[in-house]
Amino acid sequence: MTSPTRELISPRHYGLEHHAEHRQLKQPLAMPIRRLRCKVLQFYPTTHMPSSGATTRQELNKLAEEHLEHDLQPSDCDRLNSAVSKLGTHTTVGSLVGIGLGMYMAYRVRRVRMDMFTAFRIVEKPTHVQFASGRIEMVPDLTPFLRPTLLGDIATFGLFAAGGLFIGGEAGLLCGVYSARRTLVKDLESKLRIERAFARLRADILQRQAECLGRREV
Repeated sequence: MTSPTRELISPRHYGLEHHAEHRQLKQPLAMPIRRLRCKVLQFYPTTHMPSSGATTRQELNKLAEEHLEHDLQPSDCDRLNSAVSKLGTHTTVGSLVGIGLGMYMAYRVRRVRMDMFTAFRIVEKPTHVQFASGRIEMVPDLTPFLRPTLLGDIATFGLFAAGGLFIGGEAGLLCGVYSARRTLVKDLESKLRIERAFARLRADILQRQAECLGRREV
C-alpha cells in the first residue's frame, strides 16, 4: 500500500511536464544535491534508530535525495549550500580567533607570573625570625615553590586555549546561524519551499521509524 506521504511527493503530484523538467536538471544537479543531502542528514542521525529495521543510512540518503530533487529548485539548493557554508565559515573563524585570544591571554598570564617571580627572587627576604623568648628559627626559602614550571605552563595554555575555543566557537556559531538565516529568508518563496521540503522529509523519516517499530513489535 502506498504511503500518503509518498503520494504527496510523487512526481505524479507535480505533473508530467514538471517531472520532465526535473529529469533534464537531474544530471547537472547531481553533485550539488549529493553534497546537500549529506549536510541535511547531519540533522537526522541514525544512531538512535532501530538497527534491524528498514530505516538505514542508505535509505535515508535516497529519501533525502528524492525530496531535494522533487521539492526544491536549483536556486533553493544553491541557497541552502550558501547558508551551510556561511555557518561553517563563521564557526571555524570564531574558533580560530577564540584559540588565538586564549593563547595570547595565557602568554600574558605567564609573563606576569615570571615578573612576579623575578621580583620576589631579587627582593631582600628575612632568613631568620627571633621570638620574644630569644629563640631563633630559620625561615624556609619559598623561591623554588614559586618558580614557574613546564607543567604549569602547559596547563595554563591548555586551559586558556580550551576556553577560547569554546567561547569563540559559540560566538561564531551564533553569528553563523544569524547569517545563514538571513540568507534563507531573503527570498520568501524559496524559504517556503525549503520549509515544506524539510517538513515532508521529517514526516517521511518519522513514518519509516513508526513502520519499523511496528514491525519489531509484531
